[in-house]
Amino acid sequence: MVACYAPRETRTPLPTTGGTKGVFGLGGTVEDASITAEIGLRYARLIRYSTILANVGVQLPPNFPPGDITMDDDVVQLVAGSAGMAVDVELTSGIDAGATLTLRHDTLVSNGDPGSVGVRAHATPSANPRSLTVNTDSTIVHGFGTDLSRTASSGGGQVAAHINLDHSDYDPMKTFSQNTGSGASGSISPGLHNVNVAPGYLSPTDLRLAASSPLIDIADPAALAADEPGGDLNGDPRVVDGNGDGSAISDIGAFEYQRRPPTVSAAAAPSSAATGQPVSFTGSASDLDGDSLGPLEWTFDDGATASGPAVSHAFSTAGTHTATLRVTDAAGVTGAAGATVTIVAAGISVSSFSLTNSVFAVGRAPTPLVAARKRRAPRGTTFRYTLSQAATVNVAIQRARPGRRRGKACVAPSRRLRRAKRCTRYTTAGTLTRTGGAGANLAPFSGRLGRKALKPGRYRAVLTATAGGSSSSARTVRFAVVRG
Repeated sequence: MVACYAPRETRTPLPTTGGTKGVFGLGGTVEDASITAEIGLRYARLIRYSTILANVGVQLPPNFPPGDITMDDDVVQLVAGSAGMAVDVELTSGIDAGATLTLRHDTLVSNGDPGSVGVRAHATPSANPRSLTVNTDSTIVHGFGTDLSRTASSGGGQVAAHINLDHSDYDPMKTFSQNTGSGASGSISPGLHNVNVAPGYLSPTDLRLAASSPLIDIADPAALAADEPGGDLNGDPRVVDGNGDGSAISDIGAFEYQRRPPTVSAAAAPSSAATGQPVSFTGSASDLDGDSLGPLEWTFDDGATASGPAVSHAFSTAGTHTATLRVTDAAGVTGAAGATVTIVAAGISVSSFSLTNSVFAVGRAPTPLVAARKRRAPRGTTFRYTLSQAATVNVAIQRARPGRRRGKACVAPSRRLRRAKRCTRYTTAGTLTRTGGAGANLAPFSGRLGRKALKPGRYRAVLTATAGGSSSSARTVRFAVVRG
């Protein structure tokens, strides 16, 4: 299990001139600190998860006690306007022993001054052997006037200053190494896995690595040391497959690129609509890694697509429908979110129903029982109707016949009902089925149902339209068939 650490941000803001010291002590631990001063931190045994803005970021003074000092997952940035040193280590007086400083996953940032120094290691004479070593691993030391500087000066005794680095980003042409005197020794010793590239920060003020950074997944591939934190300066996991190649390797620097998908949200309004009614869809996206985002792309479950933060779409069928919003970031990672809407069948309506001829003779041609719209028959009539949307139209042809009242019903005459009130009843001779479009429609009618001609008499046509499971109210027109 990878442990993650969330910075608690203890802040020490001081002027960056006048010799101010953010933290000044004789050892111990500085953790989760944010320090601004001329000298950010002067001596600690362990510096972890801290951000320092200073003219001299971390200074280990000439008389610091021997032993090991460690910097893990820190950012040290020089203030603008003067030459400075991100890390300054001196072994000059009072100590006749060795000292080792280890930098792991740190980001040292220059102010652009040609006199600036990234890491300086300096050792001077002693009556007894004295050695200073700086080990730099998976660390950015880039853009300084001198990225690395080491000097050893002997006045007769043995003195050494070493800088070892591997899996780090620095410019080998911006180094200084010097031994003075017969007892002085040491060198800058690079490993085989260093790079000299622009780090690829998100911005000058956001020192996280962008998706295109060449420092992703090229730090030391070995397992983290037992005393090495499992999280980066942001509290995110340290070892992540940042370039998507299937291998989880840590990055160079204080921040680990996480390769998280964009966070996407989508909403529909209204949440319920009728078929054919436009629904508004809105969406947004952000990226926890700070990556740039591509366009917002919508897909609808009926196959339609759209692009943008606000779109509109109408569904033609009833049911639960889904719109999916997808956004891809600069790393090629896609995030998605869906919005659902309930679509109900729209109420179909017939706004008009009429005939071209209300009295006509039966035409010679048969009328198809099921057909698309046809040209007008030379005899007969034409039904005219207007639909609110595309629908299936049924026209029932009903003949008027004499009847007698039985309660509220009009029924066929009988001897028993001979004294009942007369009425007109209708019997269905047949039904025409047509496909109509939204708007005005025409349906020629020759007076025949198929090949069967209507007999002369009085009739009515009852039209109903059906769409999406919904039926319209019936509309009625009356007509008469006469002999031709």
